[in-house]
Amino acid sequence: MKSLALVLTFAVAVLLGDASAARADVNCNNTPLKPLVGIINDNVTVQNNASCTIGSAYEGAYINGNVQVRQGGSLIIRARQYPSTITGNVRANQCNFALLEGAVTVGGNVQIRQCLKESGFDGPGIKIGGNFQCQNNSGACDATIGVVGGNVQIHNNTGAGANVSLNEIHGNLQCQNDTLHGEIVGRKRSATSGSSSTTRMLALRADSAKGITLTTLPLPSPSREYAAIEW
Repeated sequence: MKSLALVLTFAVAVLLGDASAARADVNCNNTPLKPLVGIINDNVTVQNNASCTIGSAYEGAYINGNVQVRQGGSLIIRARQYPSTITGNVRANQCNFALLEGAVTVGGNVQIRQCLKESGFDGPGIKIGGNFQCQNNSGACDATIGVVGGNVQIHNNTGAGANVSLNEIHGNLQCQNDTLHGEIVGRKRSATSGSSSTTRMLALRADSAKGITLTTLPLPSPSREYAAIEW
């Protein structure tokens, strides 16, 4: 009986040890020549002043967790050739920069705050299941050619300001106190009659001489339903 108890105690200790190891974060500090690729069943953290490249021209990454970028850290997720997925959230606070490029899927939210250099996302192929927030950055904030399932909030970005264009936004778009470049495009379901609806495509364009103008654009096919643009 004592032998059996010892075996059971050892087995439980091994299982608990494995569970603890599974919860440990992966610290990412690499170069574009040695990126983080493959399946990672942990959270990924970019520590203070570290640099992290996820994905490459030869292999994508599947991160079953969150990605966090700490003060002074730099993150680039490259998915131009092979897609990469983060099942949780991407958060960057007081970072150097955080960029998502190409076919990057984020299951949760993307939050970029108080970062120094150009940050955000640049598709095509970007898919964010939750919200996208880009706030209080001294570098440019990009949100181009992506699909966002929730809201997009672009607030208080100075310096090069914000470039928001050619996105599918299923929640609300809010831009406040930014230097805006390019155009903001969304679709709004403007009327409903029975099972049918009228949809129009709107664009907000920034021009240094004319200011902000609202334009109705031809509706692409197939039409999709989007929430209102807020300015």
